[in-house]
Order: sequence, then structure tokens, then C-alpha cells
Amino acid sequence: MKRLISGSALLPILSFALAMLIGGLLIAFSDAKVLALRSEPWEMVKAGAATAWNAYVALFEGAFYDPNLARQGGLARILWGNREIRVAYRAYFIRTA
Repeated sequence: MKRLISGSALLPILSFALAMLIGGLLIAFSDAKVLALRSEPWEMVKAGAATAWNAYVALFEGAFYDPNLARQGGLARILWGNREIRVAYRAYFIRTA
């Protein structure tokens, strides 16, 4: 078993999955709405899973891609609507020209 784990990508994948699971549990159990459902265990599990899922979706959308912003005007509008990106883009070409 040690040979199987040490020589492949299985260990990083399992580490990532475990980190996501532990992070989801921390997110779920730190929410007051989830903790208020202690008397109803199944509802608590459902609310905790929804809370963790929404947190990870928001993390992905903030880091990589938000389909809601893309529907409003496309990627160019998202990028060029941000003043800091326009200034950095112009500064790069002025400096390299």
C-alpha cells in the first residue's frame, strides 16, 4: 500500500480531498444558522452541506470565473471595466515599447 501511494498522484489527490472535507466541516459548523438546527440532525446536515457548497462556489467564482458576470457583458467587459487592469495593461506596453 505504501508503494502505491508514494509513487503516484494518489497522495496529493487524497490530501486535497481531505482538506476540502475538513474545510467544509469548519465552514458548516461555524455558521450560526446550522448550529441552531442541533435538535434536527438531518436538517442540520443539509444546511451544513448547503453552506459549505455555497462557500466553495463563491471561492471558485471569485478566484477563476463568475458566470453571472460573464452573462452581463462578456469577459472583455469584466476585464476592461476594472480600472486597475486597464492602467496595468497600458503601463506594461508603455514600458516595453
